[in-house]
Amino acid sequence: MTPPRLAVAALGVLAGVGNLAITLASEIEPPFVFTPYLGLLVGWSFIGGGLIAWSRRADRPERRIGALMVGIGFAWFAAGLTRIEVSLVASVGSALSGLWTALAIYLLLAFPDGTLKTQLDRLIAGAIVFDTMVCQLLVLVFSPTIETGASNAFVLWPSQTAADWIAVAQQALLIAIAVTVLGVFAERWQSASPPLRRALAPVYCAGAVTLALITATLLVSRLAGGSLPGAVDVGRTMFSVTLVALALVPLSFLAGLVRARLARLMVGELLVELRESRAPGALRNALARVLHDPSLEIAYWLPDHEAYVGVDGRLAELPAQGSGRVTTVVEHDGARVAVLIHDASLLDEPELVAAACSAAGIAVDNERLHADLRTRLEELRRSRLRVIEAADAERRRLERNLHDGAQQGLATLAVELAMLADHVESDPAARRMLEQAQDEL
Repeated sequence: MTPPRLAVAALGVLAGVGNLAITLASEIEPPFVFTPYLGLLVGWSFIGGGLIAWSRRADRPERRIGALMVGIGFAWFAAGLTRIEVSLVASVGSALSGLWTALAIYLLLAFPDGTLKTQLDRLIAGAIVFDTMVCQLLVLVFSPTIETGASNAFVLWPSQTAADWIAVAQQALLIAIAVTVLGVFAERWQSASPPLRRALAPVYCAGAVTLALITATLLVSRLAGGSLPGAVDVGRTMFSVTLVALALVPLSFLAGLVRARLARLMVGELLVELRESRAPGALRNALARVLHDPSLEIAYWLPDHEAYVGVDGRLAELPAQGSGRVTTVVEHDGARVAVLIHDASLLDEPELVAAACSAAGIAVDNERLHADLRTRLEELRRSRLRVIEAADAERRRLERNLHDGAQQGLATLAVELAMLADHVESDPAARRMLEQAQDEL
């Protein structure tokens, strides 16, 4: 771990310990005795998971996600400043209490590449910033006290009624945003390819459960404010469960990293398998298993013919655009040796496909040479077949010409000689010559 990340890790440890100490020393009773430790788990899980993702290569989207998770962890601990019995510090903590929510929503919308993809995503991100930051500042402008009961250092026009109405609108907007994000999850899941679904599943499941629990907790807390019997206890329990679900969000992201690492280990096993097995079709079967695409095919490039052929040496057709199947070029020593014809959904896992192509490069080149030999043998077979077919055609042509030309002419001549023999009965010498001509004919 580099010095900057070590410094961030140290600050994260100090922030967590300080937050726990503030919570335990506060006069505000937590819902359950273990709730402060769940809060510590939430902050540290985001910071720890973020640092692990942050350690990825600079060109990897996981770095952006990692930095965002680290920010969520520190923003979570910053919200604990509201428990400090110093008006200004508690007011600053109240102003920042919704920052982690805004960052968490942004994280879920930007997963897995760290960027907002659609106009709706940007609209939701803007709405959550307005809700958690702008509306919270408006509450502080009117409220004489903050949510923990400490005096508000930022109050300008004391009006608890106005503050309460803004808080109600703030909660209603947060519920609407959570429901909208759940709808975005459903739409993305429905349109995602199988590999992308495997990547989205852990984070989307944990995020969806967390958003649903936050929505339910806000509704229950509103009912508790109306003195509904039992609502307070239910709300306290749901809050603790929400903390557990929230702590699982960064862990689910790390599960995706582990899955990607396991996929690379399978590529390593592919190398061993290819060295040990030379059976026909073993390469295709191994690649299909590693890439989770049973329909995968290999087309080998023959430079002399400037064409792709299958393992049997016959010409292979590449998929047309829009067919749902695409090609990935396999190179060996910088030269094109083949293409993998696979499902278009594998475009969502370019690293895995590239690693599999790199691992199988030598084996593909060897099979390409075998395919080249089969192609040449096939060409020789077709050439011999063409010679035989040409000879048969010529023989049939000669037969036809004899039948339609010379044969009929000779038959006509035989008839004419027979007719002539009737006219030379008186000349024995001429008769003998005609008989000899007929016999020869």
